[in-house]
Amino acid sequence: MSQSGRIGIKKHLLARRKGDLKLIKTQFERVWDRLESDAESLKLQASEYERRLSDLNHAHRDAETKARTYVTLDKYEDFVKSSGETSKIAFERVNAEMLAMESRLMARLEPLGRDLQARGTRGTTLSAGWAYVMAAIGAFVAVVSAGVAIWTVLTR
Repeated sequence: MSQSGRIGIKKHLLARRKGDLKLIKTQFERVWDRLESDAESLKLQASEYERRLSDLNHAHRDAETKARTYVTLDKYEDFVKSSGETSKIAFERVNAEMLAMESRLMARLEPLGRDLQARGTRGTTLSAGWAYVMAAIGAFVAVVSAGVAIWTVLTR
């Protein structure tokens, strides 16, 4: 082989090697750009996941806060049942107290009625009937006010 033939092959191989290096460099740049693009999209995806997770956590806290203001149906029904029983007991206690007050009042008014009947229908300033009516009204007002007071105490 001649010297010029060697130089021709050498130039050819160098040119081919240079072309291969350019091709490799171009492919490397493409791969590198793709990796950078993938890394950027992963960062965007991670920030989007973080935002969504924050929204979900906020919604979860709101749901928990809202749930604290409600009671379950069985607890509500138990409350209604127990409050019904409590109010029934309270009414019975108020009724018993009012009946006891009425009997005490009637026991106090009975001597007055006998006294007025013994004097006849004429009293000193009022007739016996009117005196009895006034005493009964006073007694009724006392019983009602006592019942209201007892009811107020029981319902607190």
